[in-house]
Amino acid sequence: MCSTSRKKQMANRSGVYLENDGSQNERHISHVAMRSMRPDEMARFYTDVLQLSEQNAKPGDPNHYLTDGKMTLMIMPWRIKNYTGQSILPTGMDHVGFTVENVEKLKEDVDELVASIR
Repeated sequence: MCSTSRKKQMANRSGVYLENDGSQNERHISHVAMRSMRPDEMARFYTDVLQLSEQNAKPGDPNHYLTDGKMTLMIMPWRIKNYTGQSILPTGMDHVGFTVENVEKLKEDVDELVASIR
């Protein structure tokens, strides 16, 4: 049986295989941000090994913005002074950014989902 036929028989995965035509959804992950004590070296690694392209940062912006054309990997410097008066977060994953078509519509959908599972 070919791979496509097997995928279509997986009813619990229909949203992944059958409804996704390859175009970007209105709600999608826009970027993943990571903190590093060596952001320049980390950025060079991802551009060299994964062949991500570096996007231009604004003057004075210490972050690196790397992309594959669909999503951005944001590499941010980790500095102790950024955490004065709060707990120190380790280097690594910082946050995931999402793009939505409309924040109010998203809130309505989340409220509807929460109500449906109560």
